[in-house]
Amino acid sequence: MKTILFSLLLPTGLAFAQVDPEPASEPVPLEEPIAAPTPAPVAAPTPAPRPAPVAHYTEDVTTSAPITTTHGRPNPRTFGIGAGYEVPTNIQNMGVVSARFVMSDKLTLEPYLELSRTGRVQDDGTSDIEDATLRLGVGTDVRLALYTRHKTAFSVIGTARFSWEEENPDGDDNRFGTTALEIGWGLGVDYYFNKNWGFSFSVTNPLFTLAKTKQETPLDPVTDTTTYFGVVWDDLSARAMLHLYF
Repeated sequence: MKTILFSLLLPTGLAFAQVDPEPASEPVPLEEPIAAPTPAPVAAPTPAPRPAPVAHYTEDVTTSAPITTTHGRPNPRTFGIGAGYEVPTNIQNMGVVSARFVMSDKLTLEPYLELSRTGRVQDDGTSDIEDATLRLGVGTDVRLALYTRHKTAFSVIGTARFSWEEENPDGDDNRFGTTALEIGWGLGVDYYFNKNWGFSFSVTNPLFTLAKTKQETPLDPVTDTTTYFGVVWDDLSARAMLHLYF
């Protein structure tokens, strides 16, 4: 029985030993990846146009001029007109008018202008006697406030005048003319009721005067030149004025 089993197993083992192994299969080549299509370039969107700049007009408060406090006195760069009395003069006549320009809290200009003609005709029954006087004057007063307190200002005054005057009495070859340049000084006090109304009292006196006179005669004219200089309260002029400021 053992012999039979061996004989049965032997051929089977041989047969098993003679079986050739199957050849290894060749690797399947991998397919190359298909490249994705290149997308078409997309144009960048056109930006919307910017709105036109709008001009804005604003006041630069940092560079504006500082506000000057005048405590009831007229503001700088204002204009005033006034009238009053001047001594020596006829107190019954208000014969002085003036204009003032307030340049700053300390400085005021008061220009001077005169253009006048005075005539007199006298009838003595037989003939008329006529006299005439022409006057021309220009100049200015400069008021510099040395001390101010609330509505009151104390000022020193400087004056400059140029004048020409000619007297023409009745008759021939008798004209008399005067040309003068005058520099003066004075003191003044101003009181302001408010920013629009002010009262002032001033006293001035000549400091330097250069005058030239010319007298016509039937022969040759006579010329005389006078020069005056001095700080003397001699030829005083006092003035009281009321001004309205705008």
